[in-house]
Amino acid sequence: MGEIPTPSEAVRIRTVTPKEQKFRGNLADALNHWPILPSDLNILEQADPAGNTVSSIAEAERLHAEEGRGIIYAYNHFDRTDPLIALFIPYTASKILAGMPTLSPIEQKQYEQNQRLLTFLVDKTGDSLKPIVTEDTIAQYGVLREGEEKRVFPSKTGVDMKENDGFMEYITSAKDALLHGESVLLPIAAGRRPNLYTGSTLKEAKSRDLGPLGALNMRIGGKAENVEKVAVAFIGIGLNGVTDYKDARGFNFGRRTTVNFGPVVTLEALRGLAATFDTTLDEAGRAFLAEAVPDAYRNPSATR
Repeated sequence: MGEIPTPSEAVRIRTVTPKEQKFRGNLADALNHWPILPSDLNILEQADPAGNTVSSIAEAERLHAEEGRGIIYAYNHFDRTDPLIALFIPYTASKILAGMPTLSPIEQKQYEQNQRLLTFLVDKTGDSLKPIVTEDTIAQYGVLREGEEKRVFPSKTGVDMKENDGFMEYITSAKDALLHGESVLLPIAAGRRPNLYTGSTLKEAKSRDLGPLGALNMRIGGKAENVEKVAVAFIGIGLNGVTDYKDARGFNFGRRTTVNFGPVVTLEALRGLAATFDTTLDEAGRAFLAEAVPDAYRNPSATR
C-alpha cells in the first residue's frame, strides 16, 4: 500500500498500489459482466460549495483530492450481496475514489465460511475486513448454552461470541482509516433490513439509540481537525422489479441491481443538520439516503 501526503501534510493518506487498483477494476468488471453481480449506476447531481451543479461523484472526488477527506459510503443493506455491490462501485466509477483503500464490515459467519477466499481478495485489493457478530448472526446461527439467558454464536475459533462482538473494533478501525484518507463501507442499519426505517439502530428500539453512523460519529469525536477529515457519500441500492424487500434477504447473484450514487456531505454539515432538526446523526443520514434508495425501500408501509 503506497502513501502520498495530504494537502495539509498533517496526516498521510494511504492509497492502494497501481497493481491493487487494476485488480479491483478487473474484479468489479468481471462480476458485473459475467454476470454475477450485474448493476447499473446512476450518478445523482448536487450543489458544490460555490452553488454550481456537479455530480455527486465529482463532489466526493473534490473532498478527497483537495481536502484530504476520508469517505464513509453509507448504504442500505437488505441482502447478502449488496455489500459487495457498494464496495465495487467506487472501483469503476472514479479513478480517484478507486485509489482509496476501503474498510468493510462483514458478518462473522460469512467471514468464517469464506475466510481463505476473502484473505486472497484482501491481499489483492488492498482493502480490509472487520468481522462482526450481528443480530442476524445470532438469529440464524446462535445457540443457547445451558444456564445462559442469551444465545451466542459458536465461532470456528472455539470461542462463543456475543451479539455485537467486533463492532467497536470495526468502529475504531473505521475512524483511523478515515483520518488517513481511506474509505469506509457502512450499512445505515446494523443488519439486513426490509426498508429504510426498520431496524435503524443496534437494538431496534428508541430513535435516540445509536446506529452504526452515530457510533462512528461519536468515535471520531469533537476535534475539528478530525471532523474536517471526513465526508459521507450515500449509496442507494435496489433490486430491479422488487416491491417487497422482505423476500430479498439472501444471496441475489445474477439479479440486476440499480445503484444510485447519491448525496455527498461533509461530516460537519451532517452534524449541523442533525442539531438544527434536533435529531440523531443516524436519522439525518437516513434522510439523505432516502434520496437515493428505491421507492419500495423508502416506503415503510411497503414492508412493515
